[in-house]
Amino acid sequence: MLKQLFLGMMLFFFSCAGKNDSENKTQRLTAISFLSLSSYSNGGKNWDIKCLKAEIDESKKIINCEKPFIVAIGGSGPDSQIKGEFGVLDLNSNNAFIREKVKVISLKEKMTLYSSKFYFDSS
Repeated sequence: MLKQLFLGMMLFFFSCAGKNDSENKTQRLTAISFLSLSSYSNGGKNWDIKCLKAEIDESKKIINCEKPFIVAIGGSGPDSQIKGEFGVLDLNSNNAFIREKVKVISLKEKMTLYSSKFYFDSS
């Protein structure tokens, strides 16, 4: 019994030895309810996003969003509203991908578009 325990401990020790720290790092995720973010540039607001629930990946700067609601803002105020079931917001590019039951409302054109997915490019 003692030999088996010793052998098991040695196998465990050698299986962990030599592993790179990057292999052992865990992903840093933050979960939050009722997230609200805004993007600003040149002194004005570009867009607002609200999520019922969100999971933030701090290392990749990505937000996975449940029930996203985006308001795109132009020079004269809100241009359009976008909502869906799930979304991914890339904080590096400020772009979003929305999927499932997507509804886009153009406030200027007074038009509504329904889709299964939508890519929002904030530039």
